[in-house]
Amino acid sequence: SMARLVQAKDTVIYSVNNEEFRTAVVDNNTKLKIGKNSFNTSPLLGTPYGSCFRVENNNLVLFKESIEMSSIEETPQPSLNNKDLIADNKAQKLTATDIAELKNRGAEGGEIIQALIENSSTFHTKTKFSQEKYLKKKAKKYNQIIKVLPPTVRTVCQFYFSKCPFKINDLREDSLALLLTLGNIRAQSRVAIIENCSGLLLASVLERQGGFGTIVNLYTEVEPVAPALKFFNFPAATQKTVNHYPLNRLATSLSGITSIEEEPDKFRATRLLLTPNSFDCLLIAASYNPSHLLAQAWPLLRNSQSFVVFCSNLQPLSECHSGLRERDDAVELNVQELWMREYQVLPQRTHPLMRMHGASGYVLSGIKVPSGRTVTPCQPSPKRIKIS
Repeated sequence: SMARLVQAKDTVIYSVNNEEFRTAVVDNNTKLKIGKNSFNTSPLLGTPYGSCFRVENNNLVLFKESIEMSSIEETPQPSLNNKDLIADNKAQKLTATDIAELKNRGAEGGEIIQALIENSSTFHTKTKFSQEKYLKKKAKKYNQIIKVLPPTVRTVCQFYFSKCPFKINDLREDSLALLLTLGNIRAQSRVAIIENCSGLLLASVLERQGGFGTIVNLYTEVEPVAPALKFFNFPAATQKTVNHYPLNRLATSLSGITSIEEEPDKFRATRLLLTPNSFDCLLIAASYNPSHLLAQAWPLLRNSQSFVVFCSNLQPLSECHSGLRERDDAVELNVQELWMREYQVLPQRTHPLMRMHGASGYVLSGIKVPSGRTVTPCQPSPKRIKIS
């Protein structure tokens, strides 16, 4: 399939040297920031997502080569080490004024880095690993590479989690993947969602369904809040499968206290979808009491279908789990905590990253079954009669 292209008015997430995440709206008159500088986003128009750009003459230029740092051609002798290096800032002969002059003459990032290497009295005495770290550090400052990231659930989740995790209720990418898997999200399914994760969970379900299915977002705020949807740039036809309805009106709707005619015009179409035992999955990821949220939406779920609840703290989820165990209409109850660690994989330097987020949150899952069923206790198998 052809790569998806960046269109006008698209909201994109881009990385600077594969580390810092930022966002921009692509248009002829909009800017994106790199450090303290701003650049026009028009060069991004019509390029595939995943393209790389670098700064040349104060403009973004498509960069078709590999963005990985090239290895050092001359391999240092095994006897070299860094024991004699002294960090006194005297090894570099180029001054800030010299570097500014290079920039004014239009020197590119690679030329400035090469000049720094030639004027360093200690670069060639460093080990190969130290030289690569030195080049990587200078590249961040003088040879910045911009990559327009594909608008996937993982990319958007990583962006939010690195910038403002509280806006997505501390929902990590591995926990989000577990929610979608346990909920058996698929095309043509009917999914009810309660979340305050800036619409990330809603967008994840929408992406997996691909516009084929029905989604009801039972929002807890005054109006539905889903800013994460803009990063995916979904077609209008796909977004039409999402229906919003206030959670505080759900109980009266299901009980029939309020009729469809009494509903405001913007809720009437969604009200027709909210019938008992009609949804294939119930997903909850909110910072409110999960027991109350689950109880409100429980009548919507069909028998033999899954419900999944995410909570960043264990105690509320543990109480919800205990309450469900005392009932007879839920089976296969599990509370899970994930453990994930990212590794750096480099020759002779493979190790876990030094700083990793250790709290994945907790996920409660189960299956709804008809209540009032008769449970037959397991009978012990009869003892074998020994025949002498």
